[in-house]
Amino acid sequence: MMDNIDRAYRSLRLLDDPDCELLLIDGQQVRTFDATLPQTDDVVGRNRLDILMTGHRTAADARPTFCNACN
Repeated sequence: MMDNIDRAYRSLRLLDDPDCELLLIDGQQVRTFDATLPQTDDVVGRNRLDILMTGHRTAADARPTFCNACN
């Protein structure tokens, strides 16, 4: 997903635009967008819990489980 966002930013030339500040917000943490940085343990845990809970609510139906996680 981060690579897709990075490609879109590059296609739109946002990385070279002095009027744009590309940020990544994870919970309470704000940092400059960098698709190569690893996810924090907090984000990994939150994503794991989200997928498990959504999978439980949708009776393990893959489509809503993963669509919900990505959107």
